[in-house]
Amino acid sequence: MQYRLFKKNELKKSTWAGGTTTQLYIFPENADYKEKTFEFRISTATVELEESDFTPLEGVDRQIMTLVGNIKLIHDGKNPIDLAPLQIHRFSGGVNTKSIGKCIDFNLMTIGTTEAEMSYWLISRDNSVKFIPRAEINKTFFYSYSGAVSIRINSTLVELDEGDFLACTDLASDEITLYSSGDAIVATVYVWE
Repeated sequence: MQYRLFKKNELKKSTWAGGTTTQLYIFPENADYKEKTFEFRISTATVELEESDFTPLEGVDRQIMTLVGNIKLIHDGKNPIDLAPLQIHRFSGGVNTKSIGKCIDFNLMTIGTTEAEMSYWLISRDNSVKFIPRAEINKTFFYSYSGAVSIRINSTLVELDEGDFLACTDLASDEITLYSSGDAIVATVYVWE
């Protein structure tokens, strides 16, 4: 098992047409988001306008999960898709996408043959959740969106404050438990090739 902890204040923030975005992780780490030289990118964003247009990203597979707020997504002028908190929606980055409503969201983008999926864990106060890594997964990422979370990987304890991000590789044979002293939401991303 190998891991790297990114503290909230180390993460790269920027603006987009509808609000702000925080890049949690990009691979390869020297990749350029605007040039689309990445294999995958994980980020959060705020949608601060009542109506906004997503940046078109031809050739990019996108997954989005709202963390706070409800939005409607309209792809190529078709029927709106209602997205409530913690719902995940997958779509092609090349379609024209309009967003209606304000939210904070969690995003996963992949290009080419890279395969990935996102999910979340709700961890209630003074509770724990066992996480079972899948053998085919190359990389696993944990983002503590709400509350502080402790992640025990075998005998190693990693503490994530709200907004911190943990990147892990080679977890397949490890025992992992997530703990929280309060109610917490942990977003996860799994990547395999």
